[in-house]
Amino acid sequence: MNTRLIAGALARPALALAAAAALLLGTGTPGSAAEAETRAPAPAAKPVPRPGADPEAVAPLGVNAFGWLKNHNSGRCLAVPGGSHQPAEGLIQWGCGSWADHYWDIRYEGDGDGERWYSVRNMNSGMCLSVDAARTTDFARATQYPCGDANQALFVDQYWALRYNSAKQANQLVNWNSRKCLAVLDGNKNDGAAVIQYGCGTWNDHYWR
Repeated sequence: MNTRLIAGALARPALALAAAAALLLGTGTPGSAAEAETRAPAPAAKPVPRPGADPEAVAPLGVNAFGWLKNHNSGRCLAVPGGSHQPAEGLIQWGCGSWADHYWDIRYEGDGDGERWYSVRNMNSGMCLSVDAARTTDFARATQYPCGDANQALFVDQYWALRYNSAKQANQLVNWNSRKCLAVLDGNKNDGAAVIQYGCGTWNDHYWR
């Protein structure tokens, strides 16, 4: 699950994608997509949409447009192994291509705790960037998971803040639930490296564009 078969990747047809905006991404630790996730209950307060708020009033990341989330360290893109539609599938980084699972939509969801919060949705599966079982520990695997419950409310680990670093010209993706950053395990630069959450630092693999 950590690696994509090269033959399979080459066999996948290229998709004609219009106006794909470049986005930001993180790293991960290996996790099992077959494991059932136990979702955390909603917190007392979630981000609340602010009337008149401009969802794009943040460093440009292609908000409300599908695009890549490219890691600042490796230059590789956040991806779903094999283009899987499996809930709880652990995410990886992979050389950026035209496969639909390489494209993500960052959607403004609301404000809270002095931050602007977004969901990050995969074009291929329609699922949201999440953290395995809503864990709050370092090295927890970044996954894709259906966006929210039956009432359409997102799970607490499906909200992400974008923190821009002008020197790197890239963003950290900070999880609402854990307050940790999307990163690549061990700063690995290879295809198939796991994407995880980790306490936010200045390491390049903690930044996405």
